[in-house]
Amino acid sequence: MIGGLSAIEDSKALRGLLADPAIRIVSITATEKAYGIDPTTGALDHLMRPEAPIGVIGLIVEGLAQRRSAGLPPFTVLCCDNLPTNSRVVRRLVIEMAARRGATLADWISQFGAFPSTIVDRIVPAARPNPSCNG
Repeated sequence: MIGGLSAIEDSKALRGLLADPAIRIVSITATEKAYGIDPTTGALDHLMRPEAPIGVIGLIVEGLAQRRSAGLPPFTVLCCDNLPTNSRVVRRLVIEMAARRGATLADWISQFGAFPSTIVDRIVPAARPNPSCNG
């Protein structure tokens, strides 16, 4: 990790980094709401607009679109949250939003994009003394 940016405060800088060929992995840790999922359908919220990238999915699609336009390979989207099957959900939403920008972008992401799944959960139970341990 070389640093961190706020998508709200540093959107322009963040979009620039997403297009940077030196960036190979973009890790995301977000709540389910941040993915822009319509709670009724499970699909991408219809209010998410690809022409005005906001939120996790919008910024990822914008970064991938810039890289494709520049002839660069896509970055890997590494899901590090506690949403079960997070990579499949994010991949589906990214491709769905990319398709709103054009079929060629969605096809390129489908073919070359990588969305490995992992879970990072820092919520742990409080430590208590274990009577069966000595010391």
